Amino acid sequence: MYSDPTKRWLCGLNAYPQSAQVTTVTVTDQGDNDTVVITINGVDIDINTGTGGDAASIGALLAAAINVEPLVRGVVRATFATVTLTLTGLNPGLAFTVSIANDTSSV
Repeated sequence: MYSDPTKRWLCGLNAYPQSAQVTTVTVTDQGDNDTVVITINGVDIDINTGTGGDAASIGALLAAAINVEPLVRGVVRATFATVTLTLTGLNPGLAFTVSIANDTSSV
C-alpha cells in the first residue's frame, strides 16, 4: 500500500456535499383578505391574499415575497407550480428550517 504512514488514513467527511435541502409546502386557498405567514430560519414572511385570489395566486405571491426577503434569499430559492411551493437550499449541505403559523387559515 503506502510506505508513508501519514497517507494510510483519509478523512471520511465530504468537504463538498452535492445535495441541497428541498422542502415543499402545499398551498391552499385561504379566502379573501387573509394573512399567510411562513417562517424560514426564524424570519417571518407574510403576504395578504387580497380579494378573489386562489391557491395559484397566493403561492405565486408567497414565492415572490420569499425571493425578495433579504434575510432568506441567500439561503433558499422559492418556486411555485400548481399548488406546490418548493424551497430549495442554495448552499448544499447547509440545512434551513421552515414552519407555518399555527393559525388554521395559514398555508
